[in-house]
Parts: sequence; structure tokens; C-alpha cells
Amino acid sequence: MRKVFKLNVKGDKLVGVVSTPKYWNRKTVIMCYGINGFPGGGADLFLFEHADDALQAAGYRTVRFWFRGNRPSDLPFEESNLSTRVEDLRILLKEFGESFLFAKSFGACAAIVAAAEGSKIKRMACVNPAILPEKGFGGKFYRAVKEGRTYKRSYGEYTPQLWRDWKSYDLIELARKVSIPWVLFQAKDDEWNTIENAKKMTKGNNAFLKITSGGHDLEDRTARWVVRETIKFFSQEGGKDHDS
Repeated sequence: MRKVFKLNVKGDKLVGVVSTPKYWNRKTVIMCYGINGFPGGGADLFLFEHADDALQAAGYRTVRFWFRGNRPSDLPFEESNLSTRVEDLRILLKEFGESFLFAKSFGACAAIVAAAEGSKIKRMACVNPAILPEKGFGGKFYRAVKEGRTYKRSYGEYTPQLWRDWKSYDLIELARKVSIPWVLFQAKDDEWNTIENAKKMTKGNNAFLKITSGGHDLEDRTARWVVRETIKFFSQEGGKDHDS
């Protein structure tokens, strides 16, 4: 059963879809997308659609939503940042209770911050967290910020305030403060993070690193493996490092 929900975050509307399988195991997975929200196509669409189907088949209730700054949720994209996404995640965890997180890219950054501050999260799986905005988009965003201008994308403009907020978080150190069990899937050729950084991020007591092939957007074969390993991890059957 699928149901659209609307939550209030500081007067703004946060919109999403909660899907409850017929045989629900009473566990919930909140799915956190990248900076442009619900994937419109390509690799991210396959990853999250496959994860949604597989998680429900395994008995999990899934929550898919648009961060504020991504329509139909409120707030212009240019006024959103990592901090607003962390606020959104706090509201979702309050609404749906202690949950699992499945997060990618910028959404994975928000998940790491929320977990580090002690939010009610059971376990989380992060895929290619975007901790290096200076490298992303071939360095175009970084050059725009250095020149005091915005970097335009089809879904909005990357502003200097977005950059400042993004870089105000030490995501490596925050990741090491996460106390819940979590797994980081890091691609070898991801321009938004490095294997070296991923190893530093997973030095915590309950952190596990799984290295994948490819870049920031996963190939279908790797996406299937990530989802399969995530479900194993959520059911407390995973944990060993693995190369895809």
C-alpha cells in the first residue's frame, strides 16, 4: 500500500511516499536521495527503484521523499543546503520512529550528520557520499564559487551559500563519530570521494567499508549487489569488506 504524506518543517511542506508491504516486518527504511531529489532517470533511478522493490519484498516499509529544495516539497533549491536536509531527516525520523537509512551522495552526507548527532537510526547504508564538492562536476562548482558566482544546473543553481554550508561539516570526522552499525559502499572511481577518505570514515567501532567498481553512478550489476548487501546488513547478516 502506498500513501503520499506531507509534513511541516518550519512552515515548509515536506512531501514523500510511504509504501507498506502486505507482510510488513514492522521495520522502516528511509531512502535519502542526492542533491537533485527523486532521480529522474539513469543509474540513480535504477538503484532506488530496485532498492524500493527489494526492501519491500524483504518485508520493510519504505519511505521515499523530496528534500526541501526539490519539488514538490517547498523551498527554492537555491535556499536549501546540507543543513536543511539534516533538518528534514530529523522530522522524518520523528514521524516514522527509529528507522534504517539507505542514502546516496548528498543524501548520504545528511544521513552521516544525523547519525553522528545521535538521531534515532537503527542502521544505515551510505553509497558514495558527496564529501568533496570541489571535485564534483569536474571542478565547475568550485571554480564558480572562487569567482563569486553560481553554478547553474537544470534543477537549480549551486550557490556560494550552499558551498559554505557544505564545507562547514567535517564529514570524515562526523562519520567516525557514528556509533550505530553502518556500512559505506564506496566506488573506486567516484569523483565525489576517495577510497582513502572512505577508509578514514569507517575507522569507527561499528563501521564497515565495501569497495565497489565504477564511479559515482553505479552500473546496474553493482547496484543490485549494493542492495543485496544492504538487506543482509540490515538483517545483521553482513559486515565483511568486499570488492564487487
